[in-house]
Amino acid sequence: MRTTVLWQSPHVRASLSALLALIAIAIVAGCGGGGGGGGNGGGNVGNNGANNGGNTNGNPPAGQDPTLPFLTGKVVDNSSQAQGVVGATITLFGTGVANKTARVSSADGSFTIANVSAKYTAFSVVSPDTSKWYNYALYISKQYDTLNCRLPLPALAAGNNNLATPVVLFSAGNNPPPPPPLNGCP
Repeated sequence: MRTTVLWQSPHVRASLSALLALIAIAIVAGCGGGGGGGGNGGGNVGNNGANNGGNTNGNPPAGQDPTLPFLTGKVVDNSSQAQGVVGATITLFGTGVANKTARVSSADGSFTIANVSAKYTAFSVVSPDTSKWYNYALYISKQYDTLNCRLPLPALAAGNNNLATPVVLFSAGNNPPPPPPLNGCP
């Protein structure tokens, strides 16, 4: 009988509701993904569990959930000796999932994004310095304006999902920007 009276008290109900809300927040906050310092000299920059090391060899990054995909790829420039574009921002887009952002930290331009939902279907790459690289890219033999167009992702499955080709950003310097893609986004 005493338990019934306690449950009916507004103070007890408010305290229990607050406790349940804190537990729910702690659970959701803990689901942000792992990341970790895997790869070849990269590390986790704290962007939604994104590990940006140079792990393009297919090995899972540290903290990777084996039931989820991880994405590997490279961002390079279009010079004759393609150089990695350190600092390029990669953003993943999908339906029903929050955008996931990571930065390239490996000198060769390789990156790994850990614990990716299979719902992501497209991505963008943004230049870290438009005085060095334009926001125009060549990917799978098509030219993209990376600010206005999204590049397609392969269908994602658990384990490693490597981009089909490197993303090639056009060098700025003394070069004029390339013409925009014909007919808008490819």
